[in-house]
Amino acid sequence: MSRWLLVRHGQTDWNARGLLQGHTDVPLNNVGRDQARRLGQRLAAVGLDAAYSSDLLRCSQTSELVVAGRDLDVSHTEHLREQAYGRWEGKSFSSIRDADPDLYAAMVEDYTSFTPPRGEDFRAVEARSAAFADDVLQRHPSGNLLIVGHGAALRTLITHMTRLPVEAGWRFKVDSCSLTALDVGVKPAVVMVLNDTSHLDGRLWA
Repeated sequence: MSRWLLVRHGQTDWNARGLLQGHTDVPLNNVGRDQARRLGQRLAAVGLDAAYSSDLLRCSQTSELVVAGRDLDVSHTEHLREQAYGRWEGKSFSSIRDADPDLYAAMVEDYTSFTPPRGEDFRAVEARSAAFADDVLQRHPSGNLLIVGHGAALRTLITHMTRLPVEAGWRFKVDSCSLTALDVGVKPAVVMVLNDTSHLDGRLWA
């Protein structure tokens, strides 16, 4: 049995402004760095056997702050990247709706299969997450794993591991620097904690 600790990266300036980031390499802002340190404090007493992170800066910075002080290297991978939004990156959904109303309507109609201009669809993210999960399952049949990724990647990872349809991913809220825990070893995996942000407002992990 293993426990996967899924963490979304901390806040960036683009998060704060409601802009789509995709593969654009935006760093954490001061709030995001503080969020990551708080999560590191929360997990200080939890032994970690391995740590994985998206190779984008906002995730790599989050993971390094969470594991600071541990003798643990973080493995970085493109498989945990955010969905690519192509030419929509750096824009808000409201500005996209105003500029491309037909494309926006098509996205709302079937988000899972919709491909943003020069981007990738949600199923492509699922394929990346599934490949990552299958590899990690072989590498780590037991232990505690830290996995730092992006909203879309973590949603598809949750649905893949729990054997839910990929469309169910958008029913899960995944906030900045939130913690979700999966118990892996039984099939399907069991969600033990979902989108927990208690460490960000000073509450203890009960």
